[in-house]
Amino acid sequence: MSKTRAMVLDPRVYRGETEPPASLEDESRYRDDGVFTDVTWVKLPSGRWLMVHNDTTSVITIPHSPSITFTTEPFSLLSWATPSDVTGSHYLAWKGAWAANGWGFGRDGTAIRWWDYAGAFVRDIAGAFSIGVPAMVGFTKVGTALQFYVNGVAFGAPQVVTADLVTNNTALSIGHPNVNWYGDLGATVIYNYALSATAIYKIYQAERRDFGV
Repeated sequence: MSKTRAMVLDPRVYRGETEPPASLEDESRYRDDGVFTDVTWVKLPSGRWLMVHNDTTSVITIPHSPSITFTTEPFSLLSWATPSDVTGSHYLAWKGAWAANGWGFGRDGTAIRWWDYAGAFVRDIAGAFSIGVPAMVGFTKVGTALQFYVNGVAFGAPQVVTADLVTNNTALSIGHPNVNWYGDLGATVIYNYALSATAIYKIYQAERRDFGV
């Protein structure tokens, strides 16, 4: 994995024999490291480690810094995700206050979901998640255009969202402190640019066997 990207957050793409340390290490030059709360680990046959999140207290908290404001600039997120349940709403990533500003990405039922407060936008497309089935999910955001991806290909039509997500000084969460992700997460990565469809497909193909797909 390249370490030259301007901002990559990678929760331990790690192949060691012992359980990974309880921290998130930022591969970028910004060192926006985070702290794990109530996250456990399971090792796959490939040697990859998955983070196991419960639905009440599990979260990874990355303190706010200028490199993770996520206002008007393009950015992308990709993560392997295996839900333990497909009822209710659970967020894989979150930035901002619930009723003030920011954005969230995760699922509602089987639907892949984007939420942003500034424009009061909720964007859902059903059929992205199944209980116990791993999938690589994510999005790219450029201005008002947001494109979901599932298993390396675009999922649904581009969605209209807020161009300016509003600067805020709250932490970035992998998971959510209140509506926590419930299930497994692996190789969650945030990029400070819009990945191309070709790049996303290549990442999926390079990682899919490691994550049992």
